[in-house]
Amino acid sequence: MVKDVFINIEEMRQFHIDFHEELTTCKTNHVEVARLFIKKLDTITRMYLEYCSAFPYAWDMIINLHTVEPSKSFLEECQRELGHMFPVDERLHRPVQRVLKYPLLFRDMAKKLAGMEGQGTVEEALTRVLQTAVKINAVKRVQELQSTELLGWQGPNLKVMGDLLLEDQFKMAGAKDPRYLFLFEKGLLVTKKRESDGNVTFVFKSLVQVDNITLKEKVDEDYLKWNIVLRKEKESFLLQARDIDQKEQWINEIKRCIVYTTPGLSETQKRKKYRLRLCVDTTA
Repeated sequence: MVKDVFINIEEMRQFHIDFHEELTTCKTNHVEVARLFIKKLDTITRMYLEYCSAFPYAWDMIINLHTVEPSKSFLEECQRELGHMFPVDERLHRPVQRVLKYPLLFRDMAKKLAGMEGQGTVEEALTRVLQTAVKINAVKRVQELQSTELLGWQGPNLKVMGDLLLEDQFKMAGAKDPRYLFLFEKGLLVTKKRESDGNVTFVFKSLVQVDNITLKEKVDEDYLKWNIVLRKEKESFLLQARDIDQKEQWINEIKRCIVYTTPGLSETQKRKKYRLRLCVDTTA
């Protein structure tokens, strides 16, 4: 049960003890701090993604433990003995809050080193920690979507479709209201957005597997329209973007997903095929 509630918190605790010791050797050298973060960032990303992915289950469990005896009294006694102001369930948020502060740290460091030697290393660290923050926020977004916002979804956990890459609204032919799309690495979720009393929900309409998609990038000489064609079902979704930037962003990302979900290709072959796809305009 402890493992279920605290997930990999012990691993993170030991990592930060060791990491702190290494950071102290950097003293006030911003460049050395940046180099150390770059070196450790793969481990940091893996640990925090593991923690965030399991967080909803841990949160539900700790809330339930607060409602029944003897676990309720035990948790309250632990809080008193440790002298903590906040209960255990509130402290479960701390690891996520910590890692999302790293970009602020490196933005400040990059400003201080503007035009100075070592600025490039600090900016590289900033780029890397921003990528980690984006991944973590995407995991949190999917958890919110699945737990409270997505209505009518009877499929498996959205995690099986990979990372959430994009979400946005498009006009769709044949639909009275716009459709709100969520692009995952392996699937495209089509929904209808609803807003009521300040609450936003998304009504499930369709799920398209990325490996079943063919794109037509221009329709009827309208540069804002594009078509998602389903190869197996011989159906299509005719979409209209609000501007060319939105359209290009989505088409390029879908192309990348199509290539990177193609079985049997090496990483080099996938990168080459993706570059070729970017050069191809598949018009209707």
